[in-house]
Amino acid sequence: GWVQVAAQSGAKSAATTRTLKTTANYSVFNVQPDDVLNVRAAAGATAAIVGTLSPTAKGIRVTGSGIAQGGNTWAPIRYQNLSGWVNQNYLCEE
Repeated sequence: GWVQVAAQSGAKSAATTRTLKTTANYSVFNVQPDDVLNVRAAAGATAAIVGTLSPTAKGIRVTGSGIAQGGNTWAPIRYQNLSGWVNQNYLCEE
């Protein structure tokens, strides 16, 4: 079933079910301080890792439409000189 969730104004939430904007900046969300967010060559958890984002990375740009793969939505991103795909559950709009 569905659970209704109320968030206070300004609260961050994962970008799980919405379409991400190519005009916005995103930051890494819900990644532990001692972990990283993998950036992959293609959409999906089995694609090759081409880089990583720190848990405090900001200014991440979404470059196109997300792709559903393996029960998650994967977003194409660009961060500094790194381009690839990340699970959009771990991005929140700045």
